[in-house]
This record gives sequence, C-alpha cells and structure tokens, in this order.
Amino acid sequence: MKTNLMGRSSTTDSKRNLERQHLFADARRVVVITGAGISAAAGLATFRGPTGLASTDDMTERLSGRHLEADPEDVRAFVTGMADDAARCEPTAAHFALAEWQRSLRAKGGDLTLVTMNIDGLHERAGAETLELHGSAHRLRCEQCAAMHAGPWTSDPCRSCGGQVRADVVLYGERVMVEPEWKVKRALPDADLFLAIGTSVETGTISSWARFCRRDYDVPTVLFSLDPSPAAAEQFDVVIDGQADEIVEYIATSR
Repeated sequence: MKTNLMGRSSTTDSKRNLERQHLFADARRVVVITGAGISAAAGLATFRGPTGLASTDDMTERLSGRHLEADPEDVRAFVTGMADDAARCEPTAAHFALAEWQRSLRAKGGDLTLVTMNIDGLHERAGAETLELHGSAHRLRCEQCAAMHAGPWTSDPCRSCGGQVRADVVLYGERVMVEPEWKVKRALPDADLFLAIGTSVETGTISSWARFCRRDYDVPTVLFSLDPSPAAAEQFDVVIDGQADEIVEYIATSR
C-alpha cells in the first residue's frame, strides 16, 4: 500500500515518524541515490537551486560537452577547481552513515546499492562502494583508447597512447555513465526501499527510477531533501524535509 506521509495522512506526527523509521529498520535491500545536497555540509556548492553552480544558463553552458569542444581550457579549469575544492573537504556524517549502513546490510546478507550524481569522491573516502552516475573529477579518461588514469586534469597526453585526455565526468548534454545506470536498474526490482538524498529530483533519471519502483516493483520510495517541491512530493511515497546529515538518525534505526 502506498501512502504519502507528507500531509496526506491523518496520522499524528509521532506515528508518521514511527512509520518512517520502520521503513528503514525493515529494509534489507536498499537502493540509495545521492545528489549535491549530501555534500553541502562539507562546504561544497550544490548544482540546482538559486545559488547552485547550475543556477544560471552561463554556468550550465560552461559545464557542457559543447563548451568542452569549443573551449577545453575553460572546462578543464572549472572541473579542476571543483576537484580541488572537494579534496580540501571531508566526508560528512551522512557519507559515513551510508558507508556503515552498506557494510552492516552486507554483513547480514542484504545489500545497499549506493549511486551518486556527485563527482567529488566523498562517498568513496567515507568507505562506501559507490556507482558514480556522473563519473569522478579525480579520474581521467583517454578519448582515444579509453584508458583510465589518476591525477589532476592537465593538457598532458594519455600515458598509454598519446591521445587526448579529459576528466571522467558527465557534462551537461552528455549521457550518464551506462554501467552504473544498468546496475541500478538491475537492483531496483529486488529492493525493499528506494531512497533519494540531497537532490531536487529535477533529473529524468531519478524520476524514472522512482516511477519504476512505485508502478512496477511496489518498492517504497523516500525523498530526503531540504527543500522538496510539490512535484517531488508527488513522485515519492515519503518526503522528509531536512538537512542531509539528519538522515543519520533514520539509518541508525536500521542497524
């Protein structure tokens, strides 16, 4: 049975909180998608919203695949700056809590598929195994031989073939990483909880996953967002309005 617990139920707040906690406590196979909001407490800028990096058409264009072809130096400087900012930050309480939840579920025979739209690498630094839907600002990819390299994005050629190298990130107008998307789609039918954290749900990818869960798989869907929109509330069974780090208290009930 699907019940939106944000303003659609006649239950009291305490009962709603208990129902929410049971969703987490009973979950054994979980799919989690995180957006830039989970890294905001670490000091990194979000993408959407009035102050986000992509809040203006100019910024969106600067981070586009089209602009990479026209002015690769500008895109490289932008992405390198984002990587440097992330390297100066530490994972948040939410990053560590998700990593611990993943380890705990796997130790009990369950699983947590953690997919992120972030390119900052904070989930991995917190100890989580993560599917990077938009790649990583800390990894390089040769456009000629597809070899992967670590290190900062410079104008140096590929060490394997001499080809042109770029950050292994998905820019605006480019397709999300195929393998992570495929693995998430495989995990959704067996999940007993789909959780989105720190995202405005403005991407078609997340909307489609939430729709598959509700329509095809009968998987409860939860959105944890600081500023959930009415449109987002319509897409999820449970909408929790809060800072990303507040997810820790819900995760703690599941251990």
